[in-house]
Amino acid sequence: MTSTDPALARSLTRERAHHDACRAGLAAMVDGAEEQVVTGEDVSASGADAEVLGR
Repeated sequence: MTSTDPALARSLTRERAHHDACRAGLAAMVDGAEEQVVTGEDVSASGADAEVLGR
């Protein structure tokens, strides 16, 4: 950062913290969604249907 303005530095620090929190929240949502995905032979009547659902 080339500016020495303390207010700008504080603002950027808050903005970066907000972005970090957003990224962490999104990562948690993706992890949670991956836990809800069921694939395999037990999810349909035939192996072909299971393969399509697994994609």
